[in-house]
Amino acid sequence: MTNELLAVFSEITVGTYKVERASISTCADFDQLNDLLFALKNPPEELLNELKKEPEISLTFGLRGEEETKWNGVFSHYFWHNDELNVVALGPEVEALNTVITESYTDESSKSVVNKLIQEAGLSAKQIDLPDETFEHLAFSNKPVWECLWQIVGSLNEYGHDLGKFRLWHSADGLYFTDKTLDKTWTIDDENSIERYLIGENEQLAITLTPGLMLGHKVHVIDKAKNIDEFGRVSMVNHAISERTARTYLSYEVL
Repeated sequence: MTNELLAVFSEITVGTYKVERASISTCADFDQLNDLLFALKNPPEELLNELKKEPEISLTFGLRGEEETKWNGVFSHYFWHNDELNVVALGPEVEALNTVITESYTDESSKSVVNKLIQEAGLSAKQIDLPDETFEHLAFSNKPVWECLWQIVGSLNEYGHDLGKFRLWHSADGLYFTDKTLDKTWTIDDENSIERYLIGENEQLAITLTPGLMLGHKVHVIDKAKNIDEFGRVSMVNHAISERTARTYLSYEVL
C-alpha cells in the first residue's frame, strides 16, 4: 500500500452491516442524481442478506487527521462483474423523482410552490435562489417533483428572467437550486493536479483525493504549462478509492 493510501480511510454501512474494505466511487453531477458505487470480492452472506432489505447506505471517508466527509443514500441495485459484487446506491434526492405531483396553484409565489414541492419529496432546502414571482395559475399533472422544479424555471423564463445558469443538485446539507458558487474555494495547481483529459466532449481534471470538494464550490485552476489561470464552478465531482489509487475527478464551468 502506498503512503498516499495509508492516509485514506473509509467506512461503508449497509443497513446494520459494516463493509470493511471495498473499492469506492461517489459521483455528483449538476441536474442529476448523486450515486455511490462500491465493489468487493467474496462478499459475506450477511451483506447479501442485508441488501435484500433495500437498506439505507452511508459512507464516511477522508484523509486521516482531517475533517471526514459523509455520504448518505438508499440502495438501488447490485450486479456482478469479474467475480466482484458491485452495489449502487442513490442519494436522498431520488425521492424528488419518486414523488409524483398532480396539483394546481392559483396566485401563489414561485418560492412558496418550490418549498412545498421540496417538502412533498421529504427533502430540505439549503439554498434556493430562484426569483420570486406570483403565478396566476400553475399546474402539475402526474409529474415527478424534479420535473416540476424545472417547469417552474420555464415559467419564470416566460416572466423575463434568464435562468440559463441555474443548476439543481443535492449535497449532504440539503438541496441547492442556484446560479451562484458556494463560499469554499479550492486551488488546483501543480501540487495536486495529476492529469487533464477529455471524456467525450467534457474535459475532466484528476487531482489527489480531496474529500471536501463538492458541487458548486469554486476552483482556482492554475496550469502553467498550458498557460491556464482561471476560476470555475464545480459541475461534476467523483471521489474514487481503490486498492491502488485515491483520486478526485472533476469538471467545472468557467466563471
